[in-house]
Amino acid sequence: MPEFFEDTMSEWMLIHCQILQLDPCTTQLVNASASVVSESGIASGFGGSEEAGCLVEHVKSQVCDNIGLYASKYEEEFTPFLSGFVTDVWQMLLTTSQETRFDMLVGNAIEFLSSVVARPQHRHLFESPETLQSLCEKVILPNMHLRVNMKLP
Repeated sequence: MPEFFEDTMSEWMLIHCQILQLDPCTTQLVNASASVVSESGIASGFGGSEEAGCLVEHVKSQVCDNIGLYASKYEEEFTPFLSGFVTDVWQMLLTTSQETRFDMLVGNAIEFLSSVVARPQHRHLFESPETLQSLCEKVILPNMHLRVNMKLP
């Protein structure tokens, strides 16, 4: 890990946490603003208002990818932040609707949780029966459906 990043890791992780913890009202406001900007032609960072309307979800999804990478590649440095991220990702999943636009976010979040639970040294975060039951009932099962328009490989 680059020395600069290691020295400022707590600041970076705080920003990642804040993004995951954005409440639904703030998320809607940012997404609506991004859609208006996209429709007006002021900025062309997204392909259209539909993509701009999912800006926060794209960023949260990328955060899940990032923390998954940190957890696997920089485990020693990332361990102090791990339980907080597990909680943040878990809470985010509990408040995320099952709309199609959230599929990538939910997939990346579940992938992060899966990568954490697969490591024996982190299983304690998921060992209680209540945690496992809640994870299955409130996160995994509600998100285990196939979309009608889903493309198969």
